Order: sequence, then C-alpha cells, then structure tokens
Amino acid sequence: MLRKILLIGFISSIVVVGGVVGCAYLIMYPPLPLLPEIAKGLPRKFSDGEREFQRRVALKFSGTTTEAELVTYLETEGFTVDIAGRRAVFEKGYFPCNLSWRIFWEADGGSVSNVKAQYDAMCL
Repeated sequence: MLRKILLIGFISSIVVVGGVVGCAYLIMYPPLPLLPEIAKGLPRKFSDGEREFQRRVALKFSGTTTEAELVTYLETEGFTVDIAGRRAVFEKGYFPCNLSWRIFWEADGGSVSNVKAQYDAMCL
C-alpha cells in the first residue's frame, strides 16, 4: 500500500513539474504568431540577421511589384500594414526580447520603389 502511495505521489510530482516547465516554455517562447517566410531562419547575430532580412526584402520586392501586391503579401504573412504611412511591422516576443521586422516603401503610380527593411530587438 505504501509503495502504491509513493508511486502515485512520484508520478503526480512528475506531471506537475512537467506542466510547470511546459507552461514556462510557452510563455518564454510562444509558438504564435508564426514567423513570416521572409523572416524565418535569419542569423542569430542581429547585424547579420538585418543584412539578410534586407537582402530578402530587396529580392522579393524588386522589379515591377505593385503596392497592392506588396500589401497583400505582407498582410497574408501576418504583418500589420499602415498603407498611408507605407510601412509594415511584424513583432514577436521571445523572452527576454521583443523582436520586430519592419518594411518601409515608396510608391509612384501604384509601383513600389525604394523598399527598406529593418530587423531588431528590444530586450530587458
């Protein structure tokens, strides 16, 4: 009988500790929102990550991209778009930092030009 009580106590302790660890992990590294494709897999060093993000954005929106296409893509990928200000931002918290990916552009006659990108973090 004592073995059964000890076994139940041990299993209960493991379940509680696992739950606490799991909750802490989800708070520190939330899975949602999912990163936009253009932001996935950037280098961990922010200066390198920003250069790569800038390269990806320039490649994605070079040529004959229209403002409507750019806005549709960014909204579909989860960016918050400010059309009047011609900027978009995607933010995600990863303890102890809040990461942000920003895209700025100019448009003339519906065509996008001068697209800029920033990737940075604000940490505790």
